[in-house]
Amino acid sequence: MKKLIAILISLCLMLAAAGAFAETATTEMSWETVEPLLETYGLEGDFETFDEVAIQIWIPSSMTRSELTQEDVDKGFIAHFLDEDQTAQVSVVYVDVDGTTLEEYEKMLPDYGVSDIEELVINDIPALSYTVEETDSVTIAFETEGGYILEITMAPKSAEGADIAWYIVASSIMEEE
Repeated sequence: MKKLIAILISLCLMLAAAGAFAETATTEMSWETVEPLLETYGLEGDFETFDEVAIQIWIPSSMTRSELTQEDVDKGFIAHFLDEDQTAQVSVVYVDVDGTTLEEYEKMLPDYGVSDIEELVINDIPALSYTVEETDSVTIAFETEGGYILEITMAPKSAEGADIAWYIVASSIMEEE
């Protein structure tokens, strides 16, 4: 009986968090508001930093950083993380857009088969969120000072429980301390 009640409470919390994601995705997201979810869902992880950009991202401990090939680097990859069975991933990519602003980038995105484009603010940084159904992924894009777009892509979007995990990862993106 205790297990059944615990499962029901967990399901209610998941639904509430998913609803919070739907409401928050069009406005503001912050680490401060999702950090309590780590304990609720028993998630562990660490913040990762990158030499190329002054941001940090919380990555679940179930994911490890992959070695990038020269081809990956040439394509703009800064980092790539995979879970143990290599089904879930987070990638960090610099996209050379010749100084295109985030607003201009948003107008270009439909030409590349993306959907569900939303403007948002993550930890006080303006961003875009969009979905690529073909790759079952969701991407968060930021404009950088160097005239690039920084994309953090998380997949698969449709996996069970992915909405909560990806919401936590997306909400963790912030300037490096």
